[in-house]
Formats: sequence, structure tokens, C-alpha cells
Amino acid sequence: MERYREQFTGLIHRIKEYSNPVDDGLIKRAFEFSFDAHKDQLYISGEPYIEHCLKVAEILIDLKMDYETVVAGLLHAITVDTDIDKEIIKEEFGKNLYDLVIGLYQISELHFRNKHIKQTDKLRKLVLSIARDIRVIVIKLADRLIYMRAINATLEKRNSRLVKDAGEKTMAIYVPLAHRLGISKIKQDLEDLAFKFLEPKKYENIRLRLAESREERDKHIEQIVGIIKHSLSKAGILCQVHGRSKSIYSIHRKMVNRGYSFDQINDILAIRIIVKDGPGHDRFRDCYAALSVVQNEFEPVHELYSDYIQNPRDNGYQSIHAKVIYAPNSTNGR
Repeated sequence: MERYREQFTGLIHRIKEYSNPVDDGLIKRAFEFSFDAHKDQLYISGEPYIEHCLKVAEILIDLKMDYETVVAGLLHAITVDTDIDKEIIKEEFGKNLYDLVIGLYQISELHFRNKHIKQTDKLRKLVLSIARDIRVIVIKLADRLIYMRAINATLEKRNSRLVKDAGEKTMAIYVPLAHRLGISKIKQDLEDLAFKFLEPKKYENIRLRLAESREERDKHIEQIVGIIKHSLSKAGILCQVHGRSKSIYSIHRKMVNRGYSFDQINDILAIRIIVKDGPGHDRFRDCYAALSVVQNEFEPVHELYSDYIQNPRDNGYQSIHAKVIYAPNSTNGR
């Protein structure tokens, strides 16, 4: 238990970085309760079950969820994968946490009892639970992501039917829920894993064409955003800067929808700059000024430039699209 206690202590420190006050005692009780409840169980990955619970809690902390949600993440599987009476959760942790854990239990029961109903029917029923407490869905998404990662880590040992079923359910149910809640990181990770399970050859073809892993691309995005924020601040341009690396599945979808080859995908790394609007700010002037700053920092690709300020789209959309080259270690970055 000491091995996991250290990991658990690190989780508490992380929660306190963004949430205050935090009930340390409640979180500790939940960890110990979950550890005891699952102490003789292994997860699908072959690891002790408590590792799964801690991984779910880590994802919830990454999303900066409140500490009650993290506690529910530690407890989430007790009503599903142990014989412990549900009422004990209410007695030990109170009604709020009981409601969260029971919500997760009800979702699991939905899957168990309705194996043959259409995926869209399942999706509707799951989305309805958002009306009660949206945190139930967030915890379930974290749980599903860990489940998909566990299958992926032991893919060669898995029955093909289980792998396909996991991919189908994830793409039909959990990806739309993550999209609906705006949790793009979980959405992309689930999409890529489901795509890998359902279309392994297509997934591998795109993966091999990418020069870097998803983690490396995300690291470059952080670096680029930092450079741009610094330069725009020096130029006195008030704005928000966001970045994302395109997932393997989204690359595939764009290739299919637009009939593109891989080499025609220009936004594998993408940055969005939103200039400040309102009194005292000329958003159009600032858009062009921001473009100038970016093109001073990175080499522009002039043939891939669209000005939707001078030529707005039919729906009124106005922005500037431009491609630049980012090459930290070579000349083939984009």
C-alpha cells in the first residue's frame, strides 16, 4: 500500500494547486476504502485494480475537476466490480458522493442489460444523465480512456471481438459525449484508440507518415504558443493563443471527407490567435498586426494564405488563415 500512498499524496498536492479548500481527510478515506475494496482484484491490464482508480483520478485532476469528483473517481468501480453494499458509500461519504457513484453504476448497468439495443439509443440515455450531474459523464469518460489504454497496451493478447466492440462503443457513445462537453483531449485520445482498433492498417499508415509522436507534437505546440504569446505581448497586441496537434483519426477523416492525400494536410500543427474585440480595439488591424508578428518569427508559406477579412465567407466568418514553417531541429516542420 505504501507504494500507492506516495502516488496518492502526489495527487492531493496537485489538487491543491488549483482547488481550495480541499478535504484531505475525505480523499484519504476514499483512497483507503477503494484500496481495501479492490485489494484482491486485478484490472483488465493485469495491474492491481487500485492503479486503475488512481489513473482515473489523475485524468480528473488534469481536467481540474473539484475534489469531490476526484474522490468519486477513486470510488467509481466499487458498486460495479465488488460486492460492497451501495448504501455503505452513502454512510461513509455522504449523499453527494453516493449520487455520483450511483450515477456511474447506472451507466454500467445500462451497458450490461441492453447489449443489443442500437448505439444511438445508448447515447441518448447516457446524455440524459448529464441533466442530473455532468460530473458523472466526466468520470465515465476518464474511466473509458483508461480502459481503452489498457486494451491497447495488451492488444496482441486480446480477442478480436472484444477489441472491435470496444472501438465501436467508444466511437458511437463516448467520443460524442466528450465532444459535447468540449473535452477535446479525451475526445482525440478516444478517437485515435477506437480508430486503431477498428481500422488498424489505416491507423498505422498515417502514424508512420507522421514524423513525430502525438506527445512530441503536443510539446512543439506548447513551444510555439509560448513564442507567439511572448512576441505578441512585446508588440502590445492583446489576444488569446491556443494550439492543438491534429490527431491521427482527424487526419484520416479530413483525407476521406476532402479526398486529400496525406501530403495535402496542412494543419497537423495548428495555432489559433483571437485578438481582443470591443471599445478601444480595432480587431481587423490587430489581426494583420498579429499575422506580421507570426511571419517575422516563422518562415511564411505565401501560397497557402487566405484572407477572410477582405473576403468574408457567406456566413460572415472573418479571419486570416496562413501557413508558416516551424522547424526546431530541421527544415521539415509545419
